[in-house]
Order: sequence, then C-alpha cells, then structure tokens
Amino acid sequence: MFSIDELLSKQNQRLAFEHLLSKKDGCGSDKMLISQLEQYWEINYERIQQELRMENYQPGIINSNLHKILRESFIDVSPCAC
Repeated sequence: MFSIDELLSKQNQRLAFEHLLSKKDGCGSDKMLISQLEQYWEINYERIQQELRMENYQPGIINSNLHKILRESFIDVSPCAC
C-alpha cells in the first residue's frame, strides 16, 4: 500500500508520465489524449492533489468540465479519434 505522499511524489509523477508517454497516443473515456495529459497535470495538479489529500476528489467533475478547462488553459482540444 502506498501513502498519499508516495503516490503524489514528484518521482512517482515522473515515472507515471514516462510510462504513459511511452505508449501510443490514445485517449481515455474523457477523450483526453495521452499527449495532452502532462500539460493538463501541470496546470491542475495543485488542485487535484489538494482534493486527493482532503479526500474529496471527484473524477466525474473533471471529466464533465474537461474541454472547458482545457480551452480556458489554451490547450488544443481537437477531437480525439478514440
């Protein structure tokens, strides 16, 4: 079992991104491409980490507002071919 600090550590984040970026650029159920994830995380990690630590993180909120958040962050949200 991992502690929340181990899970959210910079080393673990780096390893997770290295793993994901080594894969084909597919997308998840939220239609975000793997290649967009790192930029999204850089913009939103503080809020997400705080919600995880406070145990009130709700992934459905992010999924439902994803394109709005990305547009506001000036990230390309071209339709995913998934």
